[in-house]
Amino acid sequence: MKICGLSFILFQVVTSVFAQPPEKDAIPLSAEARGLLRLEVLKNANHSDWIVVRRAIQEMPANNQIGVESLSELIRVPNRLKDSDRGILEVDNVNALASLATTHTDELVSLLKDEDSNSESFKVGLLALGQMGRNAASAIPFLERISADEHLEAQTKVELRICLANIGENSKENLAQIVVILKRHDDLTDTALWTMAVTRSRDWPSPGILDQLKLCLQTAGAADGESVSRSPLAAVIFGNLGTNAAVYARVIQSQLKTAKRTAGLEAARIIYNLALARIETHNQQKYVLEVLKLIGRDFGRAEMAALLLGSFLVDDHIVEMASDAFDKGDVQVRLGICHFCQTIGYSAHLLSGKLILTVQKLDNEDLRLAAAKALGPSATYMQMSSLQRLFKTEASSEVKKALEASVQNISLGNKK
Repeated sequence: MKICGLSFILFQVVTSVFAQPPEKDAIPLSAEARGLLRLEVLKNANHSDWIVVRRAIQEMPANNQIGVESLSELIRVPNRLKDSDRGILEVDNVNALASLATTHTDELVSLLKDEDSNSESFKVGLLALGQMGRNAASAIPFLERISADEHLEAQTKVELRICLANIGENSKENLAQIVVILKRHDDLTDTALWTMAVTRSRDWPSPGILDQLKLCLQTAGAADGESVSRSPLAAVIFGNLGTNAAVYARVIQSQLKTAKRTAGLEAARIIYNLALARIETHNQQKYVLEVLKLIGRDFGRAEMAALLLGSFLVDDHIVEMASDAFDKGDVQVRLGICHFCQTIGYSAHLLSGKLILTVQKLDNEDLRLAAAKALGPSATYMQMSSLQRLFKTEASSEVKKALEASVQNISLGNKK
């Protein structure tokens, strides 16, 4: 999967500042009004800062009040974004669609019927159906009809095969074709690996597929901010298999040891540790702590790229472990947690209360600044007044600017 400098853009945007400071506390919006504001952000995604669009997308499943209209806007978001922003938001878009479509599968299929099957809008909807797994079984006849389209691009055909397998079309022919794709070691192999990672493929990979994934895992591991090699992608897939991938843990550990001895592979180490945290649950705390130390010591675009990829493996339990580590850890670990929240976004909202206390009460300026930057992506809407009060009393100009940016992010750019 080519990231093409997207993590560098992420670094620039997260650390950016806004021109006008918040002058007064915002009047809380009702859930319906907040939902309408999110829809407005999506409709105008081409005119909005992508980080605000991401916030609107990530909030959708947890707080949505609008229903089917949200599906329509979410599948059209990719068409409204610059190419550089589209890749960053793809995962969040797929996650939100999959969550909302659990009770609106037929509506999502109906929307996809009106889309070009080679378009970005169709792709994000297809991946959402794939992530839904057997809950999207009613979509199989539609997807099978699409797969017979002679004008379908090769990459879309690969994505369809993987998504159909996730949903339940596990015929010997389909699984055999996936094995052939994984053996190619070309762009279509990368597409298959990426699709399996995004859709969290779990219970269908055959022994032949697992053997090919193991070979991909044993390739040189790299995640350098410009591209992500097959080894970390394969590690994400095994990580999604959880304890069922225990027999492959030694291979990931071997890759991790190699990465430790090789300069420039810190980002790959993040992904391998997150994968092992999901596979070896008895050692989960050790692996999560190692990730936090890594991103606390060195947090550049490569580490951001790795966390974006590794976000597939982050669940509420790992967030809780990070929260516990925040209470017990040193400055390096706490910096790592701030960077973790900054990249993972709203999924890390359980940690936002501790970030607010960090800005309020600690003396370490680096840590306070990192916490202030992390609040924009991770804090809840109900915490915005607390951030505004912090802004008014903050003495440090850098922290003040970061709080200003965070308030703008949480308010979805709403000036009222």
